[in-house]
Amino acid sequence: MRNFSRCFIDGLTGKALKADTIRKHMVCEPHLRSKTHDINSWNKHQKSKTNFMSKFFETSEKSERERVAKLFELAYALASEEIAFSKFETFANLEKRHGVTLGNIYINQIKCQQFTNIIGEDLKQQLIFEIDQCEYFTVLMDGSTDVSAIEKEVIYTLFINKKGERQTKFFRLKNATAVGIRDCLMEALQEMRVTDLDKKLIGFMADGASVNLGTRRGVAALLKEEFDWLIVIHCLNHRLELAAKDSFNDTHFLDIISMLNSLHSMYQHSPRKIRELKELGEIMNETVTKPEKAMGTRWLQHKRSACQSLIQSYPVIINHMENMIEDTSSNIKKEDKQKYKGYLTKLKSLNFVLYLLYFAKILTPLAKLSLAVQGDSIDLLYALSCLETFYSVLQEDNIDDASELGYLVQDVNGDNLLFKGVELYKGATSVHSFLTHIQTIKTKIESCVKNRFADLESNEVFKVLSLINTSMWPTTKSELDKFGNIEIQTFISHFRTILEKKQCRD
Repeated sequence: MRNFSRCFIDGLTGKALKADTIRKHMVCEPHLRSKTHDINSWNKHQKSKTNFMSKFFETSEKSERERVAKLFELAYALASEEIAFSKFETFANLEKRHGVTLGNIYINQIKCQQFTNIIGEDLKQQLIFEIDQCEYFTVLMDGSTDVSAIEKEVIYTLFINKKGERQTKFFRLKNATAVGIRDCLMEALQEMRVTDLDKKLIGFMADGASVNLGTRRGVAALLKEEFDWLIVIHCLNHRLELAAKDSFNDTHFLDIISMLNSLHSMYQHSPRKIRELKELGEIMNETVTKPEKAMGTRWLQHKRSACQSLIQSYPVIINHMENMIEDTSSNIKKEDKQKYKGYLTKLKSLNFVLYLLYFAKILTPLAKLSLAVQGDSIDLLYALSCLETFYSVLQEDNIDDASELGYLVQDVNGDNLLFKGVELYKGATSVHSFLTHIQTIKTKIESCVKNRFADLESNEVFKVLSLINTSMWPTTKSELDKFGNIEIQTFISHFRTILEKKQCRD
């Protein structure tokens, strides 16, 4: 071909390797022609060069191919479950005892690692092909640390495949200590041979850290300098967590969270206490669950589960603490007994139990909303509908007289007020003050959630999603003729640059 050169086939070194040379090559006809070549042919060529098993699969008998395929499946299972390669031989021998024909070749951890690398390379090529075939895609990023505490950036990609199915797939894990996160993202895209960002990249999503969403030097701001049409979204669950945190500030809920974490710490590091708690539960004929921490990776569900665990095991935990305080042996230190007395005083107060029960109650719609926006099939239209459902449930949520909370509120002025058989200290608790306060908390929660999600409802580009909601369609023909015109025009105007580039590409 005209302008053909072997420079980028055989390689460039020294002064010949210049940025200008690369830029010119990227727009030359031979390069553009090669990009449109069937990527499957390229994959086969690469595999024949790199995979040590390729020749084996081409020349071996069917029975031998089936045997090695089982080893591949076993290696994949170990990798998926994060089991060490050194266990490969153990599991293979177990399979052979169950009658699976695996032979004796390739059954060692070195081959297991090679099998896993081959599978990983194959999955990588599949993903490259899918991204190459898709029209547009979005990048999702989050920071994490590996087992050696080295900072990493976990990158996912969201796209619609040729079948019209939405796909969210792991894209790359990059070391982010040596370079900026933006450079880390661009390097990852280049390594995966995604070069036409100006024609395909339409969205970026991350948590609300300033390094990601900072208005001046955040990753999103830097990307928008290059791709001004980019849609930037603050992770829905991160913002929900922040909204909940804002609403819990300066409330009794902080004391409850602190107590839940203290109980978890007390039992987490003492198998003896756990054993005693379970034995006491059997004696009292009560169901006991291990106290859970109120902070964790399962978002608001952690707090809800921790509350429910304490409520369920409440009488057993109270009895266990009383036994530890009265214990005259030297097993429990004096300072620990004083600490347990403080826990016990707080746990047996009516004020604490009222807010504990209400905390568990108010966390239910919050946890449901959190779960709803964690789903694989979540989209913004569904997220907005979940928010509306949450607001309506929050408004309708009243104290039910048939519940434990309702019982305590109703009988707070009675004598010997009990909760699960434990007599509570009433102190200066006022039912009127409690009911007034929880109404304030509900209003605060709704306000904080609305503030954190305000951009979803105010963003003009997102209003086009309302056209998908058939329940909002007008019923008359005259209204239907005009319906959605403004929203569609706004949407097209926002993405005009990338849509024109797509038209030129097609």
